[in-house]
Amino acid sequence: MVTLPNNLEQKNLGLAVNPALIVVDMINGFTDPECPLGSHCQAVVEANCKLLKAFRVKGLPVFFTTVVYHNDQQARVFRAKVPALNLLRPGSHWVAVDSKMLRADTEPLIEKQWASAFHKTDLDSQLT
Repeated sequence: MVTLPNNLEQKNLGLAVNPALIVVDMINGFTDPECPLGSHCQAVVEANCKLLKAFRVKGLPVFFTTVVYHNDQQARVFRAKVPALNLLRPGSHWVAVDSKMLRADTEPLIEKQWASAFHKTDLDSQLT
C-alpha cells in the first residue's frame, strides 16, 4: 500500500486483475520550477516514485506520457492561450521524463499533444 501525504485521503482499492501504471506528464517541463510551465511539486514527484517502486517490485507494466509538439498545427488553439507550451519540442530537455522517475528503456513513453493520453495515441492498444 502506498502512503500518501496527510492532506490526501487514502483509499485501498486493491489491484485489478491486470493492472498497469500510467505516469502522466511527470516531465521536466512540469516538475522543474525553472521552466515557465513548471512548479515545485516535490510531494507529487515523491508520490509517483512510491507508486513506481510498488509496480516495479511486482513486475507490473509501467507507462509514461510526455507532451511534445512536432509542428505548429498540433493543439494550436491551446498553445495560443498558453504560449509557454511551445517549449515542448522534440529533443527538448523539458519533454524528458523527470530523472527522479528512473524510467527504464523498457517502459514505454507515449508522446501526446492533448490532455488525454488516449487521444490520437496508441496507449489503448499497448495496454490491451
